[in-house]
Amino acid sequence: MPPRCRFSTSTAARCSGTSFKNKLTFPIGVDIAGQDTPIPVTMASYGMRGTPTMILIRRNGTVYHHGFGQQDDMAVGAMIASVLSES
Repeated sequence: MPPRCRFSTSTAARCSGTSFKNKLTFPIGVDIAGQDTPIPVTMASYGMRGTPTMILIRRNGTVYHHGFGQQDDMAVGAMIASVLSES
């Protein structure tokens, strides 16, 4: 499982200010740079190739779907419904 999100105080402050200014009420995560690599930690942990990337994670922490590029809205909705219906 990937590491918990960590970010610098300056990044947190920038995100906080932007979130407040734009009235964003949802959580925003910012990845930290990897050690000795330009690839951020979480991006490397999940094997992401770039953006946009969608990763749908089950309640138990396993990856249900890992998609790179634009995802079909109806397919995403069906996947979310499927994951939510799992016990």
